[in-house]
Amino acid sequence: MHKPSHFVQACRRIEGAIEYHTRAGSGSHKTRTKLRRELAFWLTTFHSYNSYPTLPKMRLPWAKWDETHGIDALRLAFALRLKHRHEMSRSKVMANSGCSRSTLSYALDLVNDVGLHLHDVVSDQNDVVEAHDVAHVRHSEVRLEARALQDLLLGAAEGYRVPQGKGFKYAEVYGLRFGGSRGRPGRDDAREQLVHVSRVATQLRAKGTASSVMPNAKSMKTQLDVATQFFPHLEIVGDYHTHPYDSLSELKRCLGLIRSRGRFDYAAISSMDSRFCFSCCAGLT
Repeated sequence: MHKPSHFVQACRRIEGAIEYHTRAGSGSHKTRTKLRRELAFWLTTFHSYNSYPTLPKMRLPWAKWDETHGIDALRLAFALRLKHRHEMSRSKVMANSGCSRSTLSYALDLVNDVGLHLHDVVSDQNDVVEAHDVAHVRHSEVRLEARALQDLLLGAAEGYRVPQGKGFKYAEVYGLRFGGSRGRPGRDDAREQLVHVSRVATQLRAKGTASSVMPNAKSMKTQLDVATQFFPHLEIVGDYHTHPYDSLSELKRCLGLIRSRGRFDYAAISSMDSRFCFSCCAGLT
C-alpha cells in the first residue's frame, strides 16, 4: 500500500467536507452524489472549480488549493489522457507525466466510484491538457532568433517593472510568436516539428494580474491581420506568457519555471491556445 500523496490527502479532506456538508436534510444523498461527481470532473479535467454549479457553494479555500496543488492536478489530467488516448501502462504513464502512483490510483478509483469512465473526463479536459498531449507526441525543436528573444524580454520586463495601477506590484504579460515551422521524420517513425521564431509581439490589451493573464481576442485578430499584410512570409507559431515572482527563491519554491527534459512539466510549457506549435512561459524575479 503506497503512502497517500499530499494531493490525495487534500482531495480526501474535500471528500470529508462533502460528507459533512450533506450529512442530513432532504435530498442530502442526491446532493452528495452530485458533489462527488463534480469533484471527480474537477480533479481530472483541469477546469476551474467555478466551472461547476454546486462545488463552489462549499466554503473551502479553493484559491489556496490551486496554488498548492495546481501543478499536481495538471500532471494528473495529463496522466489520465496518456492512459486513455495512448493506452499506456501505469508505469509508463507515471514516467511520462510525473504523476505519483497514489494520485493516479486515487483518481481512477474516484472516477469509477462516481460512475464515470475515462472517456468522460478526458473528452472534457481543458485545452491546456490537450496541448501538452500534442507537444508530448509531436516532439518540437524550437529555435529563437536574437531579435525574438529581445522582443520577449522587453515585454516581460515592462510587465514586471511597471505596475498597472494602485494595488498591482507587477502583472503577467502575454504575446504571440511569429516565424515558420515544418515537419521532419523523427525516431521510431514519429514526426518531429522544427519551429523557427523570428518575431515576438506582446499583446497590449491582454488582461494580466500578478498570477494570471487573459489574452484579448480582438488584439489577437488585429495582430494576425497586420502580420498577414506586412510580413506574410511569417506565420504564427506560438505564444508566450510570464510568471512574475518577488525573488528567485520564491520562483523555485512555487515551481514557476522548470525546464523539461523528456518528461511533462507544467511550468516548462504552458499552452494558452492549442492551435499553436508551442507555448513558452518565462519566469521573472
